[in-house]
Amino acid sequence: MSVAEHIAPVIKPKIILRDKFTVALLVAFTVFLFRLAIWISRSFGDISLDQMLFHLGSEATTGVPPKLIRSAFLELGFRPLVAFLLAFGIMSIPFLKRLGVHKILFWMSLLGVLITTYFLYDVLKLREYFERSSFTGDWYQVYAKPATLNLAVPENKRNLVFIYVESMEKFRVTPDTQLGKFSDEFGAPKQWYMLPGTQWTLAAMISSQCGVTQMLHGFVGKNNVNKTPNPLKNAVCMADILKSAGYQTLYIDSANPAFAGKGNFFSTHGFAQVHGAANIDAEIPKSQIPDWWGVPDTVLYEYTKRKINSLAAASHPFYVALNTVNTHGPHGVLAPSCEQKGFKNKIDSIFNCSVGEVGEFLSWLHQQPFSSNTVVVIMGDHPMMAPNSIKNKLATSEPEIFFLIRRPDGVKLPAKNMTHVDIFPTTMAALGFELPDEHLAMGHNIYKADSLVDTIAPQELRKIIRKPSPAYDALW
Repeated sequence: MSVAEHIAPVIKPKIILRDKFTVALLVAFTVFLFRLAIWISRSFGDISLDQMLFHLGSEATTGVPPKLIRSAFLELGFRPLVAFLLAFGIMSIPFLKRLGVHKILFWMSLLGVLITTYFLYDVLKLREYFERSSFTGDWYQVYAKPATLNLAVPENKRNLVFIYVESMEKFRVTPDTQLGKFSDEFGAPKQWYMLPGTQWTLAAMISSQCGVTQMLHGFVGKNNVNKTPNPLKNAVCMADILKSAGYQTLYIDSANPAFAGKGNFFSTHGFAQVHGAANIDAEIPKSQIPDWWGVPDTVLYEYTKRKINSLAAASHPFYVALNTVNTHGPHGVLAPSCEQKGFKNKIDSIFNCSVGEVGEFLSWLHQQPFSSNTVVVIMGDHPMMAPNSIKNKLATSEPEIFFLIRRPDGVKLPAKNMTHVDIFPTTMAALGFELPDEHLAMGHNIYKADSLVDTIAPQELRKIIRKPSPAYDALW
């Protein structure tokens, strides 16, 4: 017997084992990729690649409900492991081996990878990243006017209450609701345009507070807000100016402000105090909803009323910002107060309850002694991140967030186009500050000027903002 004949029986089993392992690994990867696409769509809806990369680069589990972590482990860990073991076991059956099952699994897995990659391409809106603009300059340098701390301060300093309502869209607020009546009284934007870097909660907060979008810098976000000690350190934001002007500043989050770096952003940009679900639960015990992001909206509003009354009793003006969570996608949560009012555990019903409760809170603000000197801003942070569906693809109009700004002098918001970055200068103008050229950062004061989307077509502006900008990167 030759040497080759002696070696062949030894090599052959090793090759078979290696092939089984490789094919089983490919099957597991296919299942992982497929379940990843399904999990993202079901848990967060259609999101952008920016959002995914920013959250991948952050301490993603901080403040996240345990059930979301469990679902991620099940979908992205346990299912691929089971697929690997099943594929490996099937390929170890002699009868199936002779039928070439390993080849069938190999080619089916490759097909699955191709199909799932396309689905992820759709879910993460990757088409936007392949669109090109002929613009060749530095967009931040060309279109932005950096804010400064030394804006002309009005003699009569107005208070400011700023409410972010989770995922609140314009169509949810009907004319027959209290919030709808306030919207009709104080005016509403003509059309809302979403820009890159404004489509998730923290990005919406940064763009509305600082007048700049939260763009990706580095593959997994070198400007990640959770890991950057002083995010946007070279940008001046709304609370920076107000604190410098003598305002008392407080941010209240119904969830954990550590999630995605919200607390870090607010505490380094003018907010003297940052409170979250733990602070609220300490003052209003057993208020947190189990296995959820934080406390229900009614508890948040009750806590906020107490803090506002305390701040209003002082001799200095105040700025209080707060963030709700009942309507967090994809399913929201039916809070006890909503259940008592007869609302159902369905997302549309939960939104109806939220519209009513924020309207009640605005009515309360409207009746307070300090109301005659207080500006109120209410906005949906971003559109509802609905699961990927054919219905979404066939929509003829882009989703619009709800926006309302109430001025004590009764001046209505003109019916003009707006974006998130316009909120900063528009709010500062409502407070009575004088703005150079009615322009702060990338935003324009809608009371006296037109939005940037009236100068540049929205789709073209989106392409431009996705281009690299050394001037923007320097803000971080």
